[in-house]
Amino acid sequence: MQSEAPKSLPGEQWPGSLEEQHRLLMACVTDYAIFLLDPEGRVAAWNAGAAHLFGYDEAEILGQHFARFFTPEDVARGEPEKELAAARTQGRFADDRWHIRKDGSRLWGSGVILALRDEAGQLRGFAKVTRDRTEQRRTEDALRASEERFRSLGACSPVGIFLTTTDGRCIYTNPRCQAICGFTLEESLGDGWARFVHPEDRPRVVEEWSAATLQGREYSGEFRFLSREGGTRWVHVRSAPMLSQKGELLGHVGTVEDMTGQKQLEEQLRQRAERLAEADRRKDEWIAMLAHELRGPLGPIRTAVEILSLTGPDTPELQRVREVIARQTRHLVQIVDDLLDMTRIASGKIQLRTDRLDLARLVRTTAEDYRPALERAGLRLTVEVPQTPVWVTGDATRLTQVLSNLLDNAGKFTAAGGEVAVRLTTGQEPGQAVLAVRDTGIGIESEVLARLFEPFSQADRGLHRTPGGLGLGLALVKGLTELHGGEVRAHSEGPGRGAEFVVTLPLEGEPAALSEVPSGVRPAGRRLRILVVEDNRDAADSLRVLLELLGHEVRVAYSGPDGVRTAQEWQPSVVLSDIGLPGLDGFEVAQRLRRDPATAGARLIAITGYGSEEDRRRAEEAGYNHVLKKPADPAMLLELLDAKP
Repeated sequence: MQSEAPKSLPGEQWPGSLEEQHRLLMACVTDYAIFLLDPEGRVAAWNAGAAHLFGYDEAEILGQHFARFFTPEDVARGEPEKELAAARTQGRFADDRWHIRKDGSRLWGSGVILALRDEAGQLRGFAKVTRDRTEQRRTEDALRASEERFRSLGACSPVGIFLTTTDGRCIYTNPRCQAICGFTLEESLGDGWARFVHPEDRPRVVEEWSAATLQGREYSGEFRFLSREGGTRWVHVRSAPMLSQKGELLGHVGTVEDMTGQKQLEEQLRQRAERLAEADRRKDEWIAMLAHELRGPLGPIRTAVEILSLTGPDTPELQRVREVIARQTRHLVQIVDDLLDMTRIASGKIQLRTDRLDLARLVRTTAEDYRPALERAGLRLTVEVPQTPVWVTGDATRLTQVLSNLLDNAGKFTAAGGEVAVRLTTGQEPGQAVLAVRDTGIGIESEVLARLFEPFSQADRGLHRTPGGLGLGLALVKGLTELHGGEVRAHSEGPGRGAEFVVTLPLEGEPAALSEVPSGVRPAGRRLRILVVEDNRDAADSLRVLLELLGHEVRVAYSGPDGVRTAQEWQPSVVLSDIGLPGLDGFEVAQRLRRDPATAGARLIAITGYGSEEDRRRAEEAGYNHVLKKPADPAMLLELLDAKP
């Protein structure tokens, strides 16, 4: 910093010689490098500012040519001589250039060189004053480089770029943005860009853009720009606020992407999807019509076969012909039924008649129904099913169809001498019943597994292996299983290694014996000896507590064999028994109790989850006096107990 000159009293003159005054001036000025040159450009005087700026002490620089402070490039171009020549001619010369310090580093100096002449005009030398502007120059260079990078980025970017003020007024658009949106830079500035937005989109876009910029938040939207030729171009615009280091809003930066091609492709795909959906609907309608039309002649054919069996001559040849016609008619009926079911599933028109059912019983019955057909084909059938009920909610007819199709599929693709195994478990997956059908047949190639459950798909289309059918059986299995909230998957270790199909269905809890615990329990009119036979311990124990509160004497057995043994030993007057029991089912329990004179007179009441008319009929034939469906009405149970035998 320049020091303040000494003050003199009014009327006094500055003391000392001119040389002394010059020396003091040179010593006090430290912000500027000030040095004198002789007429040839050699350093004749050197101030403290020059020593600080260039790093030379006065003793080591006096007499040296001032070209030492110039860069090699400037020296090669003769810049030192040009400065001296300009100062001689013009009296002064201002320059801004890079200089070299003593340590070899560079500084940006901004200065002026003055010609010093005496009263006669004779050149006595030069004075040069230089100020260090290195940091300013570096800042300016960095700013210029940043601006140049931004211009290059904007010019070369494949994405449209724009900048706006804090209130959303456009101040810059790059060439790509201008090409996409169809305006020039001048036309886009301010709010000019909005004039090019499609009139149908403009009110919405302007409102959303204004709200986003005023709130200083991000913007994202898709809309159309109008081209000069009258066409439209879809764009996706995104922007984000630009913030200073202090978090102050500086403006907004955004991008513009051309979405026209994508929108055209989306429209083409939408139209194609509509055409495919319409074709699929027509196909389903045609299949449904075909199935209904095929049903017409199948009815009379089936009837004619029955008539032939009753009235025609009973020769071996005719009997074989009738069997062929009957068998092929059944095959045609199955194909027609599969076509109709697939059409209903695809259109969402199939309806399930769901009820709580014992999947173990359904699997056992269906597998046994299929056993004769598999054995006629030379196949062994093994069935592994829990003795206790496996409760699910479903349509018994449709779940039977699922297992039947899997067994039919296994029979088609397994040669004589092979084996088909059916297994039902409940412990593999939590809350799931797992039904597996495995065969030792031709197996499935890995690339076929992915499309195995698609309609009209077959595992092997070779003529030497095609077993017939339209390839709908497994598609029906998948559709019906999913309608029950389950899933189906297939596995095979490859050709000749057999295949396994696994169906999982959600488990239901064991139904309670009673629908509710009655309030205000009153003692029974007479004390009874009651045996409760129930494998669900919670249900059995809660029923025992209720009956004991009513004043009855109660014992509990948790399996069929224990129930028979306890009844024979204890001889109860009433037996309340479940049907689905381990060891012996409820039907066999009743039959054994009725055959034994010691228990034949007991009143037998079934409390069961099996509630169909067929179940009721079988229970009564087995010897039960009454059948209550779980969860039973407590009032009805108490009424039965109070009734006279």
